[in-house]
Order: sequence, then C-alpha cells, then structure tokens
Amino acid sequence: MKKGFEYQYFIKDHLGNTRVVLNQSGKTLQQNSYYPFGMLMAGLPQKEEASANKYLYNGKELQADFGLDWYDYGARFYDAEVGRFHTVDLMAEFFPWMTNYQYASNNPVKNIDLDGLEGILFSLGNPLLLGGSNPVMLGTSETPLIEGLTKAGGEYAGKIIETRSKVSENTSKISETTSETQKHLIMPNQFKNNEVVRTARDNGFKQNSAENKMDVEKFSKSDETGQHANHPQYNKEVGKRIDNFQKSNPDYTGKDAVDFVRNTVKDLKETIKNNPKTKINDLFKADKTRVVTPVEEIEIQKEQEKEQQN
Repeated sequence: MKKGFEYQYFIKDHLGNTRVVLNQSGKTLQQNSYYPFGMLMAGLPQKEEASANKYLYNGKELQADFGLDWYDYGARFYDAEVGRFHTVDLMAEFFPWMTNYQYASNNPVKNIDLDGLEGILFSLGNPLLLGGSNPVMLGTSETPLIEGLTKAGGEYAGKIIETRSKVSENTSKISETTSETQKHLIMPNQFKNNEVVRTARDNGFKQNSAENKMDVEKFSKSDETGQHANHPQYNKEVGKRIDNFQKSNPDYTGKDAVDFVRNTVKDLKETIKNNPKTKINDLFKADKTRVVTPVEEIEIQKEQEKEQQN
C-alpha cells in the first residue's frame, strides 16, 4: 500500500445508510446516527476523522454547498430536514394520491428511494427492487417479477407489492411510459451508395438528416409491441422500388433522382405512421390488416385500369 493512502470500510444498515467507517486497522473513523428521514442526530457520540466521506444516508452523497445539506439521488435532490424532494416526481400523474415531493411513501423505516424515481421495499422476505423494466427480488436469483415503473417507496397503484398476479393486473398503463424510442432511417444506409440515392444526395437529399429520420418505438419481444427491429424485408422493398425506378427511368436526371427518393421517403414514413401496431419488417408482407400506402393505391388503380382496357 502506498504511503498516504489507506483502505476504508463502510458498515451499513438494512437501508444502506453508512453507520460506521473503519480503516484497515479496525479503527473507527466515522460514526453516524440518523433520524428516520435522514437528518443526522446531534448530541450523540460522533467520530469525524473520516470527514471527507459524504456518502451517508442511503449511501447518497451529501451536498453541503451553500449550507443546503441536500442528498444527491441522481434524478432529484432530497432534503432530509423536511423529508421531501425539492422537485416534482416525473411519474406524479400516475400517483395522484401521494404528494409529488414525497420520499419513500412517507415510510422511511421500511422503504428507501433508489435514485429519485425508483423505490426499494424491505417488507418482504427479501428486498424487492422496483422500477425500470426488470424489477428483481434482491438476494435471490435475479428473476424478473413485473414490468413498468413504480412509485419511489415501494408502492404500485397505491398498494404494497403482494403477488405477481396482483401487480400484473395494473402494469399495462404504466409500462407504456417505459417504451424506448429509436431513430429509424427511412432510406436505409444500405442504399446510400446506390447510384440513384447517391445522385439524390448530390442534388440535396440529406441521408442522415431529419428528412430521412423518424422516431419509432423499439420492438419488445416480451409483449410483442413496438415497430423497430431488424428489417431485412423492409430493405428488400426499398431496393425493389429503386430498381423499378431505374428500369422505368434509364435517363433520369439529378432532379428525377432527388424527387423519387424524397417521395419514397415520404410514402414510407406515412406507411409506418399509419400502421403503428405493425413491425417495420412486416409492413410489406401480404397482410389484409395493413393500411395500403398512397403509392400502392396508385399502382392498384393502374392495374385495374389496364384490366378494364383489356
């Protein structure tokens, strides 16, 4: 061990509060006692030799700047003197029965806040980590129990988590808020060096700009929702359209190319928007439930007119 450095060991209680700090020789450097909502108790024997350690209540860093003494929970700052956060809970609209500023569902002996958005409930046999998409029972094999965000403090829809089936009845609405969106390149990069697309780019089409991007929900295998995943069939359809354009317009100009690409992008974007429950890769499979695109509708009309003429 280098001179001037020493190992320090933190002894914490069941809520993760730093109670004692020891060095490698077993000497007590810091000793802390807390009121339930986290304020340090005065008048008790307190050792301060590890004064540089600011990771105290819940193991969160105490920010003493400007004399505030707020704890940094990541998403929000917590004031132990009043037992409240100073900013609104981002999920407040789903929990109208509790104040937007509450900490641990007002039960700090049993519950803690993980990061200002997620809670941990200690009332079960093993602590239950709540929040995010894969809450797990701590201390066991990390088996996912429920999906969806939950209120900091270990309550879901106003009731303590009791059984998996009880929770699953109410997860659908809140799980919608956790869906992940991704940027979809409407004209795939696979074709950016294609002769037609390259000509369109030379004449003003911007492959990696907003005109060729849209936000779509990432496809989730767990509940079969969302649109964006690997889409080889979609790319095949785009390639087919480019080939058809080249065959029909062997002497196309730069303006022809950029108009074709932009119209194709516009049509594909509209198709994706009109079919929010269909994966992008499934958009051009034979499916009667899919909304017909404007370009397809024109092609169908042309085919019908040809049949009538014959």
